Amino acid sequence: MELDLRPVDTPSIINTRNRIRLFSSIAFFALLLYISINTYLVGVHASWMHLIHFVVQPIVLVASIADGANITSVVALLLISTTVVDTTVALLNIVTIYRCLGEVSTTCFERVYEKTIWLAVAFIFMLADFVTLTQINLLHKQLVLKDVHEIAEKERILNMQIPPTWNSIIVFNRKIKITVTSTILFDIVFLFIIIAKQSPIYWIATGHIFIDVAILFMDMQSDNIVFLHAIKITFVIIAMFDAISILLQIQIGTRTIVETLAVLITMLYILIDIIQLYFISKVIQAIGKRNKFKQKL
Repeated sequence: MELDLRPVDTPSIINTRNRIRLFSSIAFFALLLYISINTYLVGVHASWMHLIHFVVQPIVLVASIADGANITSVVALLLISTTVVDTTVALLNIVTIYRCLGEVSTTCFERVYEKTIWLAVAFIFMLADFVTLTQINLLHKQLVLKDVHEIAEKERILNMQIPPTWNSIIVFNRKIKITVTSTILFDIVFLFIIIAKQSPIYWIATGHIFIDVAILFMDMQSDNIVFLHAIKITFVIIAMFDAISILLQIQIGTRTIVETLAVLITMLYILIDIIQLYFISKVIQAIGKRNKFKQKL
């Protein structure tokens, strides 16, 4: 018999996950700030290196909802890399500002003005890096304890012949809802892009916005297999449209900052589609195993 005894997150673990998502959102806002001001500051700078967060933050999002300790170890290494990058950018800006303080010229004044702005952006990233890294390390320790508890519980259940608890049905239903809640921010930004661009290429990917809002108000504790399969099929269709949208966007090219942002968000949508399909599949699988177990009683 395959036991289903993964412990449910404690309030402490839930708070840790929420802090990771909060500071990941702060890093995302810093990215939006960078994109917004990049075209207005014409001086040469190294702040483009902050774009590494477009790769790292979706992985951090996955780690904040995943239930394995291994991924947190990988994310910790990635966050160390982003911390080094963001700190390097900050130091380069500090050096430039320091060199210009001894000069009195219009050019140097403009350079100090721009570098001060880039330094402020770098500090926001550094703050997000530091807090997220500490919380990821804390989450890793908490998940290791969950692993130990799960092993001990399996041994106890086998020895005492107690039926499994089927915790994963509750856990993965909650993760579906949490993932949607975390995606709403990107939905709002993408909605503004759709309004601004008025292009059918972006309309293709609007399904994600509708399904996220729908799930946000749905009761995802349902044991109805038909309902869950319907949600799963919906995400498959949305993932297909997201893939078509990203292919069209790449084919046309990214000539503006808004178009680049649209590509990145659509790529994130595809990643989230895959995550949601995995979670829904796990819920359906757990319900199926539970029903078979009950039939044998």
